[in-house]
Amino acid sequence: MNGFTRSLIAAAFFCTLLGTLIPTAAALKTTDLAASDFDGSGRVDFADFLEFAGAFGKSTGEEGFGAKFDLDGSTIVDFGDFLIFAANFGKSTTQESATFLYVSDLVQNRVDVVDLETNLSIPSRSFSVSFPRGMTLGPQTGLVYVATLDSLLAFDHQGQLSFGIELTPFNNTSTGTRAAPSAFKVLVNSAETLAFVTESAPGAVEVVDLVNRIPTDLIPVGFNPGGMVLSPDESKLYVGTNESYIAVVGVSERAVIDSIATGTLSLNKLAVSTDGATLYAATAKPDNAHASGALVQILAINRETHTLIDSVQISDRSDLTGQVVELQADQVGASLLVSYSRTSPGEVGGLDVFTFVGDLMVLSLPTLTLSKTITIGEAAGGFGISPDGSTAYVLGSEEITSGVFRVFVVDLVTGVRQSQLPIAIQTATEFIFKATKKAAANLLAQVDLAISL
Repeated sequence: MNGFTRSLIAAAFFCTLLGTLIPTAAALKTTDLAASDFDGSGRVDFADFLEFAGAFGKSTGEEGFGAKFDLDGSTIVDFGDFLIFAANFGKSTTQESATFLYVSDLVQNRVDVVDLETNLSIPSRSFSVSFPRGMTLGPQTGLVYVATLDSLLAFDHQGQLSFGIELTPFNNTSTGTRAAPSAFKVLVNSAETLAFVTESAPGAVEVVDLVNRIPTDLIPVGFNPGGMVLSPDESKLYVGTNESYIAVVGVSERAVIDSIATGTLSLNKLAVSTDGATLYAATAKPDNAHASGALVQILAINRETHTLIDSVQISDRSDLTGQVVELQADQVGASLLVSYSRTSPGEVGGLDVFTFVGDLMVLSLPTLTLSKTITIGEAAGGFGISPDGSTAYVLGSEEITSGVFRVFVVDLVTGVRQSQLPIAIQTATEFIFKATKKAAANLLAQVDLAISL
């Protein structure tokens, strides 16, 4: 490397650091970012730097001069052009974004964050929180809302607590004591002015005013309420319970105004189609033909008329046990995913044995046709679906007696369980996704450039 090249590198780093403190005419000159991407790769990088270095000092008519390197139009490729190039170095000429997966771990009192481009953990975004159960993303602020046993907390993109709201304590009339309400799921309206939190202890939904940051209403809905769905106009809130119905709450009335009969719900969670017209629920219907005593099925229900559209049985008659753990519809409207853990009878060497199986079932929409069954291991738990619907991230265990759980990456196109995320998980209670613009890498890129050479 010659002294000139080293000088350019040093100048790039130095000018980047001081550019905001010592403005020059060239630094203040506005230039299309794409103009510094000499090779058209989509990023102003080291390859562009090498081209620029080859033309540096050349003027119009001189061999080696290129008009594209004369960024300030001065007819000579000089230090003014270099300042412009240095300011653009490391930037992308196209809009770049990153998607992060947030996973709450109830046992380890932590929310881990993974960059889905690399599948690597991002410690700077992860944070500790006691008993994280439900999570959701604020549609206006991008805050991550976390429901804990007794509070609703909001965290920013750096994992710092933005604010916290204490939920209404539960008055236990049988013992005469007050206890945590055991918040479970949280849902935020589109304006991010209201949050709805299901609470196990009182069997209620608590309404929280996010503007004034206070709880305002406690609405009894039934035993062990869980997942919630807002109607498209946000006038009604549908709440899954462990009863024989889905509760319908009037948002303005702050009360249960109706219910949807379902039969016995085996899971207190709901899913909804992308157009908001169809609700999906899981039920366990008593059936003597099943060794478990129950026929497990998935229901598709018209949200407005409350009528059954379709249903599909997912249990096997020979299974000794069967439990739906989670169900979700993807954001593209193609599939409904169901995690299902079961115990099946078997025989080894003439001896009766039990086999534990955890499956991820993929049902095609809108027909509820079972298209894939992907075995995760001996247990399958909660999961999240990537925004493009191509990948699922599933909590599972390859050997349930070991007590070791992992988050497995599943290719939904091929139906193959691929790998594990490099995070230690014991009980993943919620998976949410956050898309964000990538941070400007100009200064870091300059530092990397200087160090690498």
